[in-house]
Amino acid sequence: YLASLALCSDKTVRIRLDLKNYELFEHNGPESDWRERVLNGIFEAFILLVRKKNGFGDISDAIRIISSLKEEQKNYEEAYLGKIKNQNAIIEEAMLLLGLYHLSKAITETAEYLVQGYNYRGSLESEIRIHSELARKIFKYQPRLQGVTDILETGLGRLQRNSIWFSTSAIKVKKLRDFCELKSKADSSVVELLPSQRDAIKGKLLDLASNVTVVEMPTSSGKTLLAEFNIIITKALDMDSKIVYVVPSRALVNQVYSDLRTDFGGLDFQVEK
Repeated sequence: YLASLALCSDKTVRIRLDLKNYELFEHNGPESDWRERVLNGIFEAFILLVRKKNGFGDISDAIRIISSLKEEQKNYEEAYLGKIKNQNAIIEEAMLLLGLYHLSKAITETAEYLVQGYNYRGSLESEIRIHSELARKIFKYQPRLQGVTDILETGLGRLQRNSIWFSTSAIKVKKLRDFCELKSKADSSVVELLPSQRDAIKGKLLDLASNVTVVEMPTSSGKTLLAEFNIIITKALDMDSKIVYVVPSRALVNQVYSDLRTDFGGLDFQVEK
């Protein structure tokens, strides 16, 4: 609930700090309730996608959790349903599990999108919507699970729209895409843009027709990345152009020089100070 509220209120930085020490749930073993186990796995994977600790580390763990559930299904599902004596109750429980499997598929697709970026095949919006709608229909008489479905559908949609891939997908500049892929694989693992960065891009920061753009943002709110985006766009329009990055102190000159050298390392840009 906290993770989904943070996504909806654009408090992703805060919730990632709050979830820093979150530890995965310890499952009890094969005798545990299979439906509860699947539901817990779905919640865990969602929390990891929100947290993104170590960037792709948490995303990979989210994929691993859902993959493990698929493997465990072979061993646990039949035994779990076999404990139910009433035939109608077996069918009902099997349908509820099917609904949860649809939710797990929506989470897997979102995780794959965050990992694959521009190389993701298909429409993630459609995948999330289709699997959420199917789950809601199955949970027709389960308002609590319907509520969970609504929360996950909204949260997964937010995760996609917050990603670096979504905000830059409309800009068909190869070096910008190369740069985003390099940033996602760097130690800092930039997979998600900050609200201020997304707002700047929505405000046509990267409009190829712009002559003058002014961005006013607080310290540590993501101005350098936006400047790097603009440098790449400028170089794409004119490879011979020179960009001057002015800062107010020698210490910052050294820091920005080092950052730009590192970030533009794979783009053949010459950086001097």
